[in-house]
Amino acid sequence: MPSSNVPFAALLLSCGCGLWSAAVAQESPADRWIVQLQDAAPEARAAARAELLRLGAAAVVRLTGYLEHTQLEHAAACLEVLTEFGPLAGGAVPALAELVRRKPMDRRRERVELLLATLAELVPHHEGPDPLPGPESLMLGMELGLFQQPASSLVMWRLAARKKLAPPQELAALLVTLGGRDPMAVEVAVERLGRLGPAAVPGLPALRALLDRAEPRLVPTEHRVPLHRKAARAILCIAPDGAEAAVAREVLAGTWAPKAPAAPVLPERLRARVDELVLELRRSEVKNRTAAADNLVALGAAAALPVAALLKPDENADTLVAALDVLRRLGKQAAPATPAIGEALLALPAPHTIGVVRALATTLPWSTDVFVVPSHSSSVGHLQLLGRSIGGTIDVAFLNEFDAAWRELHFAQAVPIDASVAQLGDLLGDKSVLRRRRALEVIAARGAACVELLPKLVAAMELEHPGEPRNERIDAQRSRVTKVDRTDELQRLAAAAILAVAPADHAQVPLARARLEAPAPPAPAGGSADK
Repeated sequence: MPSSNVPFAALLLSCGCGLWSAAVAQESPADRWIVQLQDAAPEARAAARAELLRLGAAAVVRLTGYLEHTQLEHAAACLEVLTEFGPLAGGAVPALAELVRRKPMDRRRERVELLLATLAELVPHHEGPDPLPGPESLMLGMELGLFQQPASSLVMWRLAARKKLAPPQELAALLVTLGGRDPMAVEVAVERLGRLGPAAVPGLPALRALLDRAEPRLVPTEHRVPLHRKAARAILCIAPDGAEAAVAREVLAGTWAPKAPAAPVLPERLRARVDELVLELRRSEVKNRTAAADNLVALGAAAALPVAALLKPDENADTLVAALDVLRRLGKQAAPATPAIGEALLALPAPHTIGVVRALATTLPWSTDVFVVPSHSSSVGHLQLLGRSIGGTIDVAFLNEFDAAWRELHFAQAVPIDASVAQLGDLLGDKSVLRRRRALEVIAARGAACVELLPKLVAAMELEHPGEPRNERIDAQRSRVTKVDRTDELQRLAAAAILAVAPADHAQVPLARARLEAPAPPAPAGGSADK
């Protein structure tokens, strides 16, 4: 508490806290604590935060009202408390969006970044129309140059990503989401479970389990999805006196760290064989490298981490190409190597960027450790991933191939491998042919668990699928839109999925085999339009 005897109203005026705002024209119990958020003493600020959180919804409107005129540091403190309210502050989203639009240009960027970061936290819990539509967000980001700075670009992406998440209301559905691999959806489910309070007791074991694993990293940044602090807060909202509460308090106090997962111990002979093949992968003879790569893929998961250890900038270029191809082919079995592959996205120069992206597209969906932020900008001679430049030759051919690989990665993340069978079935009729393609790959990977989709898979094996519109660069100034026919590819993927999910004696199995053995038709010429 401030120690002055000055009347409270005078104190508020003297510290310039924007009490002329209509939202805070009348004094409330929250006002004194909001003022105290800018106290010089850390313990006083901590006490103010605790009291505001205790006041709950009554403090949300007051905090929002102070943001109009208060100094930047105080605004940051108010926004931090709003963020801690989580779902309870969802109603503040329209007011925050309006402040984003109205702030004058002087010092606007810093303040707007803070507002946008808070909006990103609260927007999944806002009920109603989108308060800051995509085109408006894009124009704002371009006006302030937010996309040129890694941290700012991350804020813009996080806002866009979390706006798309509509958390379920029912406890059972939240628990299913909590066990998924999409870190953004898991994060929002954690927030919603905390909002349910004691009714969410069945979720305590899953929340506690989150504290024992590393937070997912948002590649290509060092940032992580803040699951630990949010899970800890949720635990304390659900069962403040329960068995999990002590660990939750350690997390919030900064004294908790999950145990590092133990490195897999390979049998001696297997380890020696992997080491031998890794050395062969570094040989200059193409024949040796090819044979070593095939053998490493055959060894499966045991090869993933040793091969990923080769992804260093000072490694031979041919070895890097071979290593990335092995990891791509390992796919699910290389999931533990995904963090190392993510590191390589920025560590390796442009000649290997596409290989890294394609390897991530096959391993990342099976990992809970990494999520790639799909934000990049490019032109001839220029490629930036979330504001970080990639070195090397960036020409037209490279950019066209990179765009194709980046689309693969995007759809690999957009269709979760743990989506429900019903969701996967719906995606087989999606208007996006690439989403259909990814759904077929996931169904094949899930196997017999998707047997109920056999009728839809049979239809997909016979269907004429829509073309894929693709923007292709011609040179530095011109591009054209082409339409890629993927019908044969998708029909073959549907046939492969049938073989993966159907019993061996199913009537469709011979038809699926015949479809896979049929010769591929000649590629038709796609229509194009220069622009």
